[in-house]
Amino acid sequence: LVLAKYLHDRHGSGGGRLAEPIPIQELPLEVVQALRKAAAEHPSKQEPADGCAAAVTVAYAFAETIFIFPITPTTPLGETADQWAVAGKTNSFGVVPKVQQMQSEAGAVAGVHGTLVTGALSTTFTASQGLLLMIPNMY
Repeated sequence: LVLAKYLHDRHGSGGGRLAEPIPIQELPLEVVQALRKAAAEHPSKQEPADGCAAAVTVAYAFAETIFIFPITPTTPLGETADQWAVAGKTNSFGVVPKVQQMQSEAGAVAGVHGTLVTGALSTTFTASQGLLLMIPNMY
């Protein structure tokens, strides 16, 4: 609240524009102390990741079921999700997603469709050609 009040007093309502960066030496001492305390209590968990790692992290976090077909360019995503599930890694809801390997892209998308119809959250991983093979089952 102190930071919010300071920013409001310094910049007003802002008028929908972004504020300029504020040098840390210009911040009130209690704001600097609060920021340093928060940084110490909540260390950054950033680590380098490629697009596949980013995609599987988000997909795994929000899926209850994951249907994979491993003969595609997206195999690393399915393998990672399967390894996390075997290791017992829970998702954002505290559940270990069920990972099921299918025999084709059509089977994978059918599994996702069936799961979604029941109200569960589901995902699959595919590439451009795999998506083309999934289209007939999606409509």
